[in-house]
Amino acid sequence: MADMYSIVKKQDEKIDDILKIAQENKDLLVGIDTRLVAAPAPVQTPTPVSTAPQTIQVELPSNVATNESVKTTVEAALKQQKRTSPKSSTSRISRKIWLMLL
Repeated sequence: MADMYSIVKKQDEKIDDILKIAQENKDLLVGIDTRLVAAPAPVQTPTPVSTAPQTIQVELPSNVATNESVKTTVEAALKQQKRTSPKSSTSRISRKIWLMLL
């Protein structure tokens, strides 16, 4: 019976310690909340509205593929492919690509 009493007493002491820690944490949180409420809110400055430029100039490199150059390349490839394999599945795919470019 004495062992049971000492076990319960130790558990009671542990519970008291945990309650003290919980109270300290609660006090810390209340202090943080108080400081947050007391701090002035940051002032937001309005963002300046930028005006759109009147003209936009873009310089393209000389080796950029244009629609015409792609079209002529595909046409030449199709002509070459018709000579080598007229009924292959790749020629049908190439024709679909060529039709999409038109």
